[in-house]
This record gives sequence, structure tokens and C-alpha cells, in this order.
Amino acid sequence: MAFTLAFAVILALLLSNLRIAGDAERLLVLRFGRFHRVAGPGIALLVPFVDRGIRVDLDEVAPGWRSIAAAELEARLEDYAMRLPPG
Repeated sequence: MAFTLAFAVILALLLSNLRIAGDAERLLVLRFGRFHRVAGPGIALLVPFVDRGIRVDLDEVAPGWRSIAAAELEARLEDYAMRLPPG
């Protein structure tokens, strides 16, 4: 009985921290409120109670932005995430 309960709790924690980013999305992973990495597209597993994921849509068009390559966009996202205030 205890094993089943422990297994259910661990499974629930793992499944609640799975994030899926689509083809035109990236996931900014914050660990303890500071930038850790850019994940995606695909499945990303976040550490429970430690990581937080912020979904960024790459198809979103902002006024005044020119078309840029995917590598440059990821570099800009990492730069932006490094400047986020903690918390």
C-alpha cells in the first residue's frame, strides 16, 4: 500500500513537470528564478519545486522587428532571459 502511494506521488510530480513546446515555441527554463536554459521544441522535464518554464511563441510578430534567423533569435532570447529580474 505504501509503495503504491509513493509511486503515485512520484508519478504525479513527474507528469506535472513535463512541458511540451511546439515547433514555433521555446521554453525559457528558470532555475530558482534565474535563467538556466532554452528548451524546445519537444518535451522538457522540469525539476519539481526548482524550475519554472516560460513559453515563448516565435511566430509572434512585434512591431518594428525585422526578420531574423532562428540562431540569432535564440541568442537574443538567452540574452533577454539573463536580464530578467530574479523571482
